Amino acid sequence: MASLYCSQGPPQPGQGFKFSINDSCDRIKEEFNFLQAQYHSLKLECEKLASEKIEIQRHYVMY
Repeated sequence: MASLYCSQGPPQPGQGFKFSINDSCDRIKEEFNFLQAQYHSLKLECEKLASEKIEIQRHYVMY
């Protein structure tokens, strides 16, 4: 993003520089929320697999 502004010079008043910063922050927030949701679903999946592993180990010990 910095190279974009370097080639055009510094942003002039009214160009929407703050708007682009807000857009970037919004995108970062959206990506963070997406990654957080992925982390949560992967954590649940991991817990499910761990409980299945324990159950399989119990059956193995019985045999």
